[in-house]
Amino acid sequence: MRIADLLPSRAPKNSAYVDWKLRVTRMKKLLENARVFLGALEDGKEKIEGEYIIDERYVFSLVEKAMERTEMMVHDACMLAPEGGGDLFRALDDYWRKARKDFLAPIPRPSGSEEAPLGSEPEVLRLKAFLEWFERGEQGTGSLFSFFKRIVDHLVCSFPQGTFPAQGVMHMGVAGALVENRFRLLDMDRAKPTGPTRLVSVTDIACRPLGLLLMGSPAGDPGAAARERPVLKWFAAMDEDHVSLFSEDPRSPALWLSATLSGHADSDFIFVLGKNGRPAVFPEGFTVETVGDSTFGWIYDVPSHKIEQSLVALGKRCFAV
Repeated sequence: MRIADLLPSRAPKNSAYVDWKLRVTRMKKLLENARVFLGALEDGKEKIEGEYIIDERYVFSLVEKAMERTEMMVHDACMLAPEGGGDLFRALDDYWRKARKDFLAPIPRPSGSEEAPLGSEPEVLRLKAFLEWFERGEQGTGSLFSFFKRIVDHLVCSFPQGTFPAQGVMHMGVAGALVENRFRLLDMDRAKPTGPTRLVSVTDIACRPLGLLLMGSPAGDPGAAARERPVLKWFAAMDEDHVSLFSEDPRSPALWLSATLSGHADSDFIFVLGKNGRPAVFPEGFTVETVGDSTFGWIYDVPSHKIEQSLVALGKRCFAV
């Protein structure tokens, strides 16, 4: 199969409303894969540090999980931003070759009957080598984690300006201390509505993550003229447990915020993408990385109340400026 066969041959001819439903669904799936990818690294480190009994099956399973999720993220990122996707797939092939050669090959057994000292068993040494490559790479070669950052950087190219749907969305206003926030809201669980544009308030929001982001924010009038204050425009695609929030203004502290709050610790996740040089937006507890012109951070595998607190803090930093 050629690399070109993995890339979309033409842009889908959907309305902006349908196109953004599909786009947000794929972006959410990419982040679900990212959560498993990052979790594989943390699980391996926990096993090493906790002196667990590690067998060959665990090592192979962890390597395969990390690589398969990497492949899924590449596929999703290239569907969202096809241009330049061939380079990502070629790099992915190189990472797969490395993984198969060095980490998925049979683990050699020491000769003789003498047991290896604790912590130097062949399986443990293989796992340590993989985690080292995953996190820091080797001389002359990039780490698997650096490739993850490259995928995120590629994803930024999928943020076209001025293409958010204007039809079938609800409008909402939220007042900040120094700005007026204007929202266009797309309900992922419903078909495109007909009729006049619907104006909603914060109290009408059934999306839990968005409700927490807006907690404490006074209502504004989306149809009123700005009171000699800057206007920040936002687009949010939402369902009951998830919101994907996009800024329409490069001055915003967060260009994209994706949050899932389902009450299940194995799926709750917040991811925030911003531009370098913007005021710090990440609450305490976030892991933060920089790549290219972007800064991004995430938090997961914490109690639900911590996710809730983080959303409230993010809302204050995004909307109450």
